[in-house]
Formats: sequence, structure tokens, C-alpha cells
Amino acid sequence: MAKTPKLDLLERVEVTSRMQWRAWLQANHNRSDGTRLVTWKKATPEKHLSYVVLVMEALCFGLIGHLPRKLDEVIPFGHRKQS
Repeated sequence: MAKTPKLDLLERVEVTSRMQWRAWLQANHNRSDGTRLVTWKKATPEKHLSYVVLVMEALCFGLIGHLPRKLDEVIPFGHRKQS
């Protein structure tokens, strides 16, 4: 059985404004398990928050951001070639 990455076990939080992100941080910054923040790409300007803004807010609460990872990343599977 494959191990489940710790990242997949974290709560997913989606915010669409700096104010929402700050409110969530105020209420939850003291949790020790961390969180997985779901963000939107620049193509969706009404919901997009830049990585810099997200990290600046998190730093105010003593949190640090990690490298972004895609939720919609495609991982292809197929059969091995016969030799």
C-alpha cells in the first residue's frame, strides 16, 4: 500500500481576497498541523491573490509558505513497453 503524502492530509482552505486570508489566519494561525491553501491563477483575476501577498500576510502570524503545488496536475499512467 502506498504512503499518503502528509500534504494530502492537510485541510484545504480557499480564499479569494486578502481580507478573507487575514481573517482565516487570525482564527487559525496557532494550529500546529498547517494547511493547504488553494489559490487561483492570474487568468481568474476576481479570485487571484499573488504568492507575495499570501506570504506577507502569513508572515504577520509567524507562518511561512512553502513551494506551491498544483491540484490539477496530470500524472499519466500506462503499461510498460514489452521487450
